[in-house]
Amino acid sequence: MRAALRIFLAALALAPAGDAWAVVDGLVDPNTTTSPWAGVGSLSRARGGHFSAVVIAPDVVLTAAHVVAGSAPESWTFNLNLGGDQPVRLAVASIRVHPGFEGFGRGRDGLAHDDIAVVRLAGIVPFGTPLYELARRPPRLGERLILVGYGAGGTGTGGASVPPDPAVKRVGSNVVEQVYQDPDGAGRVELYRFAYTPLPGGSPLEATLAGGDSGGPAFVREPDGWRLVGINTYVYSAQGQRGGGGIAVAAYREWILSASGRE
Repeated sequence: MRAALRIFLAALALAPAGDAWAVVDGLVDPNTTTSPWAGVGSLSRARGGHFSAVVIAPDVVLTAAHVVAGSAPESWTFNLNLGGDQPVRLAVASIRVHPGFEGFGRGRDGLAHDDIAVVRLAGIVPFGTPLYELARRPPRLGERLILVGYGAGGTGTGGASVPPDPAVKRVGSNVVEQVYQDPDGAGRVELYRFAYTPLPGGSPLEATLAGGDSGGPAFVREPDGWRLVGINTYVYSAQGQRGGGGIAVAAYREWILSASGRE
């Protein structure tokens, strides 16, 4: 596994999804209260910039560590488009970045390991907001992911043409192409990756990440409903191919529950 990972990294150019140029070739969510993605919101920074986050408890959201690391809670607002364009705006009370996060691209092997953060809100989300359950297992090879976020819009052929907007949530999907175990061992799967091949006219079945999608969720369908399986964190380009990926939340389940006070 480690040898294969080193070969892959030698040809890989990585960037955080919050800063990279890419396209989400997906659909715009209608922001209705009945949307299955009504619990996916955006994080807006006071000095500018919009990113993505997902509700896991009435006053807790998950996002990427590289989005909020080193910033003050009061510099952020969580926006929830529940039945309209940003009708719910909540201040951020605290930020817990995973202690293993070393900065984007500064990890042990060049990847952004432990790129996940728990954000506690100063209030609670409205009654009826979906609270997503954490998956207990990592993404599987060949499994289809539903990707949701507030990144830039566009098409595979035309490129990114619409900037990130905290009122515009996009939904697409892709298939897991690779998964990576943490190089330190522990038998856990920490990172997943999917490839992206632009299709003429765009297709919600072939999507990747764009600027503003950092911290957004990846969902899988289980027999009893949707599960939050990942937090999307990066895009890549390698040997003419591009795509994206993120952090598998199953590897962090205990830390997430502890950091959010849900042990």
